[in-house]
Amino acid sequence: MPVRSTTLGPGVLEFGDTGSLMDFSCQVTAVTVSVEADRDDPTPTLCGDNLVGESTYNGTLEATIVQDLERDGVVAWSWEHKGETVPVRFIPSTVAGAEVTGSVVVDPISIGGDVKVRNTSDISWAFAGEPVLSWPDPIGG
Repeated sequence: MPVRSTTLGPGVLEFGDTGSLMDFSCQVTAVTVSVEADRDDPTPTLCGDNLVGESTYNGTLEATIVQDLERDGVVAWSWEHKGETVPVRFIPSTVAGAEVTGSVVVDPISIGGDVKVRNTSDISWAFAGEPVLSWPDPIGG
């Protein structure tokens, strides 16, 4: 198979339910969804085989967000919804069509940084349950 590659963006990163979506897309300079396995130790059996340990998967949404301090901005939204579990949808590339969905636990975005520069904040929000990777119908399709 030849090499295939997808560029991140243009894409979508939005939080909340339909009708109350908060679109972070234009505030994001980097975003990653990672999934780590947590595996129990194998169980040895009398015959010498091993029963494979159970696996659970934990997802994390990490992003670098351009800070905005507006009343209806992403920083204020994160402070207003701290501790809440909210739906998330991440489309890495609108051309490729793949998306990650699930729910994350919101932590407040940090404020501040260097003087006279556009500051960013890094977030690391845990998924509640496993994130889902899918290829829904094309937009408008």
